Amino acid sequence: MTRKPLLSFAFVFGLAALAFAVPPGFVVKADKDNVVARYLVGSWKLDAALSKALTGREREKVSKVSFTSDAAVAAKIPAKFDKYLASKRIYLAGNMVLTLKGKEVTFPYILITHGGSPLVVFFEDRAGKPLDDAETLYVSVAGAKDPTKAMLFVGGDHADEPFLAFRRAK
Repeated sequence: MTRKPLLSFAFVFGLAALAFAVPPGFVVKADKDNVVARYLVGSWKLDAALSKALTGREREKVSKVSFTSDAAVAAKIPAKFDKYLASKRIYLAGNMVLTLKGKEVTFPYILITHGGSPLVVFFEDRAGKPLDDAETLYVSVAGAKDPTKAMLFVGGDHADEPFLAFRRAK
């Protein structure tokens, strides 16, 4: 009695081809207990008075910031960031739109933690290469019973920089 192979050559070849067709990249691993990821998506308007109290500055370049959720953004992060991001969990990904001096600028972003603090890593194109450079912003949120009253705090790329305060945009 001859036994048939469990897997045909065509089936195995098809699986191998499928494995190579899957694009490399990072994956969002959401966590319902991540407070920043829960509140971040949406539009936020600068609270100028509270920001002045926090920073000591009269005026800020940023007047508004908004975040979308799009897990596909994580898969597009170039391999050059593997070393830095390999040990990081990505809680959220999408596009961040900053309104700088009245002009909107869009950046793909991911939300990770670094040193125990939430960190937005956003990517810029450089010399015609998509997502070739990364910048960071420390972020925090103050949740509220009414989610429309939550507040967003955005710092710089160093932990010792003061934060700007934002309220939900209507």
